[in-house]
Amino acid sequence: NKDRILKTVRKKVRSAAGASGTAEGEVYQNKANDYVVTLPKNITEEAGMVIENDDYHIEIIPAGGDYTHSVVKDNAILYNQVYDGIDVQYTVLGQSIKEDIVLYKPVEQTEYTYELKIPGLKAELKDNQVCLHPEDKTIDEAEYILEAPSMEDAAGEVSFHITLSLREEEGRTFLIVTPDAQW
Repeated sequence: NKDRILKTVRKKVRSAAGASGTAEGEVYQNKANDYVVTLPKNITEEAGMVIENDDYHIEIIPAGGDYTHSVVKDNAILYNQVYDGIDVQYTVLGQSIKEDIVLYKPVEQTEYTYELKIPGLKAELKDNQVCLHPEDKTIDEAEYILEAPSMEDAAGEVSFHITLSLREEEGRTFLIVTPDAQW
């Protein structure tokens, strides 16, 4: 669908925290949906994935890995060799964004951590999902839901055995994604 194709734009990527943290650079943005997704060509500590609707915007910034080798095709962006033997892909769909962690060999990486910049929202876990809801509302009134991603090995096998957890540290919120090590 042409409405979901990502387009390249040059603009300032706003920090969801509203602070002075801006980054200039090439970003990709969906053309049409009920929300706007901005994915930097190179994700850094200052510029992560930004998701915006009419009322809220959130920014998800990986805390580790090398997100400087990206390739865009249609409605997906693939970050190659984020870790040794690991690619990460984001696909913009009609009502969601899908993250795939692709493993090409046995790896040492046991978890993936992301900072969540969520002004005006509170993060809570429910049924292995992170629900982001307005601070004055309940978890059942979530504006965003972050589900556990899938992972794929070199043989093309897919697993959804991934656990999500949250950590608060010095006023910052972190999401920890832990794949099943046995898989």
